[in-house]
Amino acid sequence: MLILGLGRALQVIVMFASYRFLSSLFSAAELSSYYFLLSISGLFGLLIANPMGMYLNRIIHLSKSNKNLNSAIFFFLKIFLISSSVVLPIIFIFRSKIDESQIDIFLIALVLLIYVIGATLNGFFISALNILSKNILFVILTTLTAVVGLSFSLGIVKTFDNSPILWMLGQGIATLIFGLIAVIMIKKIVTDDNLSFKLNKNEFIKFSFPILLTNIFIWIMSQSFRFILKGNVDDSILGEMAFGLGMATGLAVAVEYLFHQLLLPHFYAELDHESNLREESWNKLFLKSAPAFICLAMYMTILSPFIMNVMADAKFKNAFIYFALGSVVELFRMMGSMVNLAFHSEMKTSKSIQSYMLGGTITFVGIIWVSQNVEMLYLTPYILMLGQFLILVSLLWKLKSLIRIKNPINVIAKYLGLSLVFLLAMVIRQEQNTYISLSICFIFGLYLLFLFQKIQKEAIE
Repeated sequence: MLILGLGRALQVIVMFASYRFLSSLFSAAELSSYYFLLSISGLFGLLIANPMGMYLNRIIHLSKSNKNLNSAIFFFLKIFLISSSVVLPIIFIFRSKIDESQIDIFLIALVLLIYVIGATLNGFFISALNILSKNILFVILTTLTAVVGLSFSLGIVKTFDNSPILWMLGQGIATLIFGLIAVIMIKKIVTDDNLSFKLNKNEFIKFSFPILLTNIFIWIMSQSFRFILKGNVDDSILGEMAFGLGMATGLAVAVEYLFHQLLLPHFYAELDHESNLREESWNKLFLKSAPAFICLAMYMTILSPFIMNVMADAKFKNAFIYFALGSVVELFRMMGSMVNLAFHSEMKTSKSIQSYMLGGTITFVGIIWVSQNVEMLYLTPYILMLGQFLILVSLLWKLKSLIRIKNPINVIAKYLGLSLVFLLAMVIRQEQNTYISLSICFIFGLYLLFLFQKIQKEAIE
């Protein structure tokens, strides 16, 4: 756990530095194009890569037992590489939304292709090492990806041109390199594996198609506003909003992935057991994660002015409002994702679709309405928040008919109360320098880590 924590801490520091450089090197208007391209990458990831990757995660231990894991890895590697090309026509169709006239559209398409392939291979094959309980190797590769990615991005931007597109190129090259290294490592680790993998098409479609449908609405709720609003509202305002909400997502995902590293290997290892053990495994997972996510959201919301002062350039200081609202959006998203894992564990992915359709439809209608009424742009985070909240409530309601859910209300209320300590930061005026803000974030960050440790200890007991 210490190694995982140190690795994730270093990755968070690199992420902090990345946001600081992004906000220093580029204007809000330039970042609107950057986040527009990220939304295209996210669309591919959620609609194509994620359903296949989730299926791969689900069958990793079974494939290892059947001695065909290496064959399965290379099968999905080929599929990932071939399917990545679908991002190319999207770039040319929506080229008018990309404000990068100094860079050829073909170069932009190539950069996005590299970024998409890198993110896909890196995300799923390095995660496979974690599921295979190769935690140290997992931490090393994820940390190197973050450090080298930042170095490549800075080097390319400083050498060639101050463009967020070239920043993406550096990230894409790094993720691609270490994603391929992960594939090689898996090949070396799994030595007694020489049988051929054959995809069970019916099982794959039954498992993955509901995830694909669900992910359409996940993309709508998390990233569609960048895509839909681009060109309809002022790029500077949209860039500031996307930066604040994106930073909230980045910080939340960093902590969420730490819990994935700690908790999911054991959870996935028990999926092939009988239903009562899977039920118990999910309840433990939820009791260990939900209170922690609430503490994190409280930390991010209350300390948002200080966090923004540390992580962003002065020209983005007002984005702390979007960061605070984004932390609430992320809270509902993270808890919903944990609930959705219960449906995955029972191979009942189709049952969660309606929940995501509900939240996604409301979010989509709301974003379209905002695009036609730009004076209501400030409502965008609240629309995202409502969509995620409705999904969480709907998922919990449906899950009650599938498994027995242990009542987490008392535990959640307890840690919600303990999180009120973060309010002490509000007695300090917001207009502080970076070093004071950093000290405040660090001190209360230690308290947040204490709460995380306390939650894990009590959940075990």
